[in-house]
Amino acid sequence: MKNNGLLLIGLLFMIVLILISGVGCKSVVSPLGNTQGSEFTIEVRDYAFKPDQLVIKTGDTVTWVNVGEKTHAAISDNGTEIASQEILSGASFSHVFNMPGTYTYHCPYFSFMEATIIVQ
Repeated sequence: MKNNGLLLIGLLFMIVLILISGVGCKSVVSPLGNTQGSEFTIEVRDYAFKPDQLVIKTGDTVTWVNVGEKTHAAISDNGTEIASQEILSGASFSHVFNMPGTYTYHCPYFSFMEATIIVQ
């Protein structure tokens, strides 16, 4: 009987420790419940972004890959959401979109190269 009492006290002590260890813990959820965003690729060919319009969700990552010969960049028309350095031939630039909105951008080297990303 004495062993059963010690066993019960030990079991209760373990339960209390387990309950206390959860105090102060919080779970983190990213916007719109998207815990891990999807990844999208935009090909930068000599003088075009392909696709030139892309619809994504908050938390998604877009990677621009320069598959052409010329050096390019991707720069927001308004604001600073998209701001790559030079994207040399064979190089890439990635950006995670954390805010919904419509983002238009262009290549500063070839101003006629324009595209849009819509973040829902």
